[in-house]
Amino acid sequence: MATCYVNKKTNLNQHFPDSWRSGRPPGQHRGGRPGIPGIGSLAPKSDRLLGEIYYYPPAAVFIMIGVNDINAAGKTPEFTAENIFKIVDLIRGHSPKTKVYVQTILPTSKEEVAAKIRKANALLRMKASQHRYTLIDLHKDFADDNGLLKKEFSADGIHLKEAGYQEWVEKEGASGICV
Repeated sequence: MATCYVNKKTNLNQHFPDSWRSGRPPGQHRGGRPGIPGIGSLAPKSDRLLGEIYYYPPAAVFIMIGVNDINAAGKTPEFTAENIFKIVDLIRGHSPKTKVYVQTILPTSKEEVAAKIRKANALLRMKASQHRYTLIDLHKDFADDNGLLKKEFSADGIHLKEAGYQEWVEKEGASGICV
């Protein structure tokens, strides 16, 4: 049986922990969805998460990462995109039946990183078929006319609040994703 994400009102607690929706910074998240390993602050646990994907091959993996790399000094859009491609390729190599969805990097309120995010997202779009993933382009729905994160979606210019997470769920649902 497939699970289909449909465009309808959704209980956000099914998708995101309430601490994420409050716009709390990383490291202050309290849990996640039952039965889904690694949800929360994923950066220090990525090796454990990949191990669980290898051992318990999931039907699908949704990847949305990269904004921390983009914001880090000295990290290029190419560096960020290549790391995402490596993760996808590792999943593909160990769990070939898993559907992989890569979500574009969301905008931030920082003008100085907007061009880097656009470049990384262009690379993600360009190499989707080569790395065999489905791209979910959320960036355009979260960006204002200047390419920055819409103010209604964030209190601090990077972390989403409830309205941002609701938009995310609705846009994913509009893509008609079934796993």
